[in-house]
Amino acid sequence: MRVSRVARSWTFMGTAVLVAAACLSGPPAGASPAAAAPPKAVTKAVLKKSDLPAGWKGKKASSSDSGSDATDKQLATCFGFPAKITKSKSPTADAPDFTLAGTGVTEQSISSSIAVSTKTGQDAKIFAALQGPKGADCLNQAFSASIQKSIASGSPGVTVTNVSTTGIDVGTVLDRRVGFHFTATVSATDASGPVSIPVNVNIVFAQRGKYVAEFAFSALGSEFDPAIQTQAINAVANRIKKLPA
Repeated sequence: MRVSRVARSWTFMGTAVLVAAACLSGPPAGASPAAAAPPKAVTKAVLKKSDLPAGWKGKKASSSDSGSDATDKQLATCFGFPAKITKSKSPTADAPDFTLAGTGVTEQSISSSIAVSTKTGQDAKIFAALQGPKGADCLNQAFSASIQKSIASGSPGVTVTNVSTTGIDVGTVLDRRVGFHFTATVSATDASGPVSIPVNVNIVFAQRGKYVAEFAFSALGSEFDPAIQTQAINAVANRIKKLPA
């Protein structure tokens, strides 16, 4: 796992916040860079529609990694890692982005991927940092800066407040694992008065050997369904266990 894999989670978290912002002010401007081709060896192990209950819809994964370079550097500095740790990128297979629509602005979504690491010793250090006493605080600082910048440039009249990050228990999946719960409130004022949308995202990393699975379980207006989260993680973890070492 690279610091860049952690930073990529801000794309997932930022997407959830920007979706909420779009509900209030319209979609942000700007084009996304093209996605890299996924490694063929792991594409069949990513999350599939058949892993989820009825009602979930999938589409091609978002290719946006906006702001990840700056977030990489901020995270490396906060954790005390050398700057060079942000340079390397892992070959990655992205799963489709899955969405379950609710009523009004409520929505649940899942973004996930599997990276193929070449530096498992470095991965262990990053996992240890994430699990350590500075983990949640470093992540919260980096996310807050990144998402505030995105909102300021693409969603005028929208504010993001109450940003917080806490560690969560993700069970005993694979050899290493760590998870975080991110919350924020997206607010704006329309003709009817002030409107606020709570955003909740659970980010989970799990590793076995050279494979690192990353998940972002997002919910607008509610918390993400924990049973579906467990179901999705286990489905991918079981396939990763069958991949060659």
